[in-house]
Amino acid sequence: MIGADRKPGKHAAMVECDNPYFDPGWETRLAHAEARLARIEVAAEAEAARTGFGSFTHREALRHYSEALNDVKAARRASFQTIAAYARAAFAVVGSSADGFAVLPDYEAFDTIEEVDEAVERAIRQARLGLLAEAGLLPTRQPPGLAAFSHAAQVLSSWRRFGAGKESVDCLVGLDEWGGDYHFCLTQCWHRLGVFSNEIFVRIATQLAREGLEFLRPGAAKLFANDQHRMAANLELIREVNQLARRFHFYRHALADAGVKESFMHVPMHWEGANFLDPDWEGMLYPSLPEALRDSLNQPPPPAIGHDLPARKSQD
Repeated sequence: MIGADRKPGKHAAMVECDNPYFDPGWETRLAHAEARLARIEVAAEAEAARTGFGSFTHREALRHYSEALNDVKAARRASFQTIAAYARAAFAVVGSSADGFAVLPDYEAFDTIEEVDEAVERAIRQARLGLLAEAGLLPTRQPPGLAAFSHAAQVLSSWRRFGAGKESVDCLVGLDEWGGDYHFCLTQCWHRLGVFSNEIFVRIATQLAREGLEFLRPGAAKLFANDQHRMAANLELIREVNQLARRFHFYRHALADAGVKESFMHVPMHWEGANFLDPDWEGMLYPSLPEALRDSLNQPPPPAIGHDLPARKSQD
C-alpha cells in the first residue's frame, strides 16, 4: 500500500531529509562496535555459566550487551546520509503480511529516524503475527492457574547458546522468580531438532538447574561429578541441594513454524541428585501464552540468530 504512512498535507514531491546522525567515519565506528558486541556476547554467556542464569553479575553482563547492541545499531544508522535511505534499508527486513502483500510506506514522508524505527517495528510485528496466526498462534493472555510470568517487569529473558560447535543450540530462556520458586521458560522451534528435541530440553534444564543450585548453595558443584550425589559422605549436602531443586520449574514454549502449531506447557521432572529425569510430556498444556513471554520474542536477539539492519558496504 503505497503512501500508507504519509502525513496529511505533505506534498507528493518531497526533498529527502538529511540524517542528523550521519557520520562520515561510520565504517570504522561500525567495525569497532561489532567487535565489542562480539566480545561482550561471549562474556555474558560465560557469566551465565559461571554464576547462574539471572544472577546479579549475569544481569549486569546482559545490561552491557544491550548497550553494545545499541551502539552497533547507532553505528549502522550513522551510515545513511538521508532518513529516506535509512527507511528503505530498514523496511527491507520486513516480511510480507498474512495476505502476501507488503506495506510500502512513503520513505520521503518520514521526518525522523525514530519515526522510521517505530514504523518498522509495527510492520514487523504485524507481519509476524499474521504469518504465525496462519500456523497456529496461541492467544496472548495469562493462562488460568499460572501465576509465573504474569509481570513482565520481573521476567528476565535472554538468548543463550548451549553446547559448542555443531552440537550447539540457541534457546531463548525466560526466568521469573515467583513465590520463592524459579520458573524457566525455554523457547525454541523444537520440531527442528527432530528426535533429540526432548533430550535437548532436559539437558538444558539440567544445566540451568545446576547453575542455579551452585549459585544458591556454594559447594553444590561437587555433587555433579563422579557420582558424588550418590555418596553417603555428602548426605547432608545432597538433602539440601535436593530440597532447593524442588524450587525449579521448567516450561516448554514451542514456536509455530512450518505448519507446526505454537504450544506452551509445564514439564514436570524428577530431580535425581544431579540430573532431571522422567519428564512428563503430558503435563499442563496451557491454552494461551503470557504476554511477558510474547514480548520477549521482540527483543533483539544475537545477530547470528535474528535479523537486523545489514551492514552497508557503500554509501547510497
